Amino acid sequence: MEISKKELRKISRKFRTLASNVMNSYYGEQNANLEEMINYIDQTSLIKEYLHSLEYDVDGLDDLLNTISNSYGRKVLNLGNDSNKRTYLLYRAFSFITGNNLPTYTFGWYYAGSNKYQDMAKAFGDRMVYPFVLEVENYMKDISTDMGYDENNALYNINVNSSGVQVNIAEHGSTINADQENKFNTEEVIKAINNVEDIIKGMEDDNSKSILNQNLDNIKNEIKQKHPKKEVLTTCLKSMHFITTSVALIPDLALGIKMLASLIGISI
Repeated sequence: MEISKKELRKISRKFRTLASNVMNSYYGEQNANLEEMINYIDQTSLIKEYLHSLEYDVDGLDDLLNTISNSYGRKVLNLGNDSNKRTYLLYRAFSFITGNNLPTYTFGWYYAGSNKYQDMAKAFGDRMVYPFVLEVENYMKDISTDMGYDENNALYNINVNSSGVQVNIAEHGSTINADQENKFNTEEVIKAINNVEDIIKGMEDDNSKSILNQNLDNIKNEIKQKHPKKEVLTTCLKSMHFITTSVALIPDLALGIKMLASLIGISI
């Protein structure tokens, strides 16, 4: 397929918005929001082809999902430790849930440890929707990185298969490679990191807190390198900003992350 950077950004923004709606849903509206997200995925070749490239045989999934939905929080979907399989499994699960109108909150019951529907809906968003969204977003970020720093309106050929993603510029039949040495004021960056770290410490959501700290640790390790990798820093910062604006909803933290990104020379 052919796509420009501008179109990629539009797809990414729309996907993030729909995912945020699911994760922050009132429990009675979460099924409808999940269905809207799945419909968008199925109508968007860039995302749909990526998910189908991860396809593998999932035996008995439909029966398992029905069992989990009726288990009163005693059973849960095993997501495993393979990110590719997990992403495809969740896509299949979401498609079945929406297609059969199974209440989303019943799949968060196990994680919530609560009989309140809203707590279950939040757990479904945090523990099932968020990991799926993060992988799809990382896939689109990888495409953006491979596009390099060319014109926004240039068209690129995106080839997706089981071996990964290949990005070629359509106009000249050549691949763009962009190497850029990152230069920044280390002292100011460390101050910004400390500020972000202090705000994270005050968070109550342990799951989001853990993910944010993992990304922040990756940033700390990367800036110590002689030639920090901008793509690594960008991925970490954008993941943190996504959580802060879509899940945690902490304006001060979002501002701190944007300031840190600006000091490093990254736009989020």
